[in-house]
Amino acid sequence: MRISRLMAFAFSCCLITSCSDDSKTKDNTEPATPDCQGSDCPATPTDPTPSDPQDPDPKDPTDPPLDPPEPECGEGIDLMTDINNCGTCGHTCVNAICEEGACKCEEDYFDCDEDGTCETLHECICKPGQTDPCYEGDEGTEGVGRCKSGYRNCIVDENGAYWDSSECIDQVLPAQTLSEFSCDVNTPDIDNDCNGIPDAQQDEDQDGFAICKDGAILDCCDSQKWCNTTKPELINPGVTIDCNDNQLDDNCNGTVDEGEISCSEPIPCQGPDCGVEACKFSYGDCDQGLVWNNSNNADSAMLLAKSMDICMGASSDPTKGSLIEYSVHRSGYPSNTVAPQQINILPGMKDKSGNTLIKPRLGHTFALLSTGDALDVGGGLETGDKAYSKSEYDPATFYGVSLEDTVPELYLSAHGNQLQTHPNCKGATNTRIIDSVVLHLKLQAPQDAKGFSFDFRFFTREFPEYVCTDYNDFFLTLMTDENGAPLQNADGNISFDTAGNPISVNNAYFTTCTAPSCYDSTAFSYFGGGACPANYSGCTEDGHCGKCDSFNELYAYHPNPYAGAVDYSHSACGGGTAWLTTTAPITGGQVFNLDFYIWDTKDSNKDSTVILDNFRWLCDAALNTGFAPPAENPIEIN
Repeated sequence: MRISRLMAFAFSCCLITSCSDDSKTKDNTEPATPDCQGSDCPATPTDPTPSDPQDPDPKDPTDPPLDPPEPECGEGIDLMTDINNCGTCGHTCVNAICEEGACKCEEDYFDCDEDGTCETLHECICKPGQTDPCYEGDEGTEGVGRCKSGYRNCIVDENGAYWDSSECIDQVLPAQTLSEFSCDVNTPDIDNDCNGIPDAQQDEDQDGFAICKDGAILDCCDSQKWCNTTKPELINPGVTIDCNDNQLDDNCNGTVDEGEISCSEPIPCQGPDCGVEACKFSYGDCDQGLVWNNSNNADSAMLLAKSMDICMGASSDPTKGSLIEYSVHRSGYPSNTVAPQQINILPGMKDKSGNTLIKPRLGHTFALLSTGDALDVGGGLETGDKAYSKSEYDPATFYGVSLEDTVPELYLSAHGNQLQTHPNCKGATNTRIIDSVVLHLKLQAPQDAKGFSFDFRFFTREFPEYVCTDYNDFFLTLMTDENGAPLQNADGNISFDTAGNPISVNNAYFTTCTAPSCYDSTAFSYFGGGACPANYSGCTEDGHCGKCDSFNELYAYHPNPYAGAVDYSHSACGGGTAWLTTTAPITGGQVFNLDFYIWDTKDSNKDSTVILDNFRWLCDAALNTGFAPPAENPIEIN
């Protein structure tokens, strides 16, 4: 009965599941893969056969935890916290603690190279192997011409990880020196200094020569960055004579200091102005042993020029220059000579004791032009002590009171037919001039000269009591071409004080002692003929004035300047400038006129004097007047 029920169950199962007799092998020993699919199929038998090994029983979660295996590096070692065995045996944490089996850097320490060791102080700004772009050239030059940026590497050391500032690898910077320039005929557009201008077109110093031509360097100093000079325009292939002793290749022929023109000074040159601009043209020593002839003729005019160190004759040598024409006359009257006492040459100006207080700037003498006596105190007469428009000098000619001199038309017309005056000196416009002196020189510049200079000092009796009045005495230097046309300024004048004003009484630029402003009525309460200020104390020693505390050089002009009211006399007052230097540009071989003027304005009293010295041809010049070099000792020529 039991068998029949099992068979009946199997039969019914087969009917339900559509099983066939093929579900078993022929020997009924192995089950066949069921063909039945769906939810009604019986579950596949999972019980192992009696021959399969039994799986271990699953772990009961309530069982106690198993003990961790004993570390191989020693008993009691905790790989999770031990700084000498952090994570693994023998892994030591440096400058770090061990947390959860990993080294964590202590404060201020970093593992910049990520090698597991905290060996660096400071932060990790970058990572090893990284690069950072860099460029050290001037702004605006990167990517211009040959210039390009480079890169910096990341450095890792005890100081952290940071960008290497010592080197910008592969960058190309603008060329700064001649050795960094290259010219290539096949690349005419090359721009070595990266300013956007091809070197074959660039002329930075505007001397007419480009840097490159036909694949070779043409101008060897187109910028002051290239050479040790502030005047690169004086160095180019057009220079015919190289300057000696200046360590420069003036004519860009590859040879330094090959010329005969001496650029060295008897006193070594120091400071930023040393260089080609210190060059001097050699013209010899022509003022030693000069003997003044106490007259006024062509010979005396030549002596005045020589005492100023103008040593050229009427030479046709284009390298030396020449003095073509010279004379002394009154303003407006070229054919009329001045009183011989108004001109002089001196080896210096002395006080009554014979002490030389004003020395020549160069050589042995200087020239004097005066509206009075051109003498020093030591000569027996006080400078400017006498006027020569008076009839007692020579009533038969043109010295009568009725004959006045005339302001040069070129200068007067440029200023509305009035004399220039300080803007605060209102109404001081008188144009009546007396006792004038004009030293006229016509010169031809040497072929290689590009400028000239001369030194001067102006003294006047009008200071300070007649500042800001019509008694406005003047000194002018007019520079004109052969036809009388101005070469620099419209009025022809090239000499000024350091404030840019013409040299006159009303501009009150008297640096021998500090002067109050010409419009300061409280300082000049004595205008209009009052006495000079008693013990005037406005003097300071500022490097341009000499020893103002004792009036030093002013004493050579008058022994008692700024006398008190009790000592007031016709000549008690006086003032003067420091040594000033006028420079002006010219063209090599140029012929031009220099006319030095001095005159009294309105009357012939209280005269004025000018000293002229140290005329020089220059390798360069720009129009200006400034203080002469501080050393006022003479420069003797051996």
